[in-house]
Amino acid sequence: VQSYISNLGRKIATSNGLEGNPYNYTFTAVDVDYVNAFALPAGTVMVTTPLIAMAETEAELAGVIGHEIGHIVGRHGLENVKR
Repeated sequence: VQSYISNLGRKIATSNGLEGNPYNYTFTAVDVDYVNAFALPAGTVMVTTPLIAMAETEAELAGVIGHEIGHIVGRHGLENVKR
């Protein structure tokens, strides 16, 4: 599962010209008992295993990962810290 999430996330980041620009992204599957995905500053995306199991298609999962990448690109975490 970890390898799958990491590869899918890297594929999304690379195909959009984001890898190394300015971050080296990491994508991690988190084994907890709730559905969630979140982004941390500097390129870290976490996706919980129940969310992965809930996704019916790879496209759904890619949409979630892309959404979280959008938070990083938009620097939403940093903006929240500033407020």
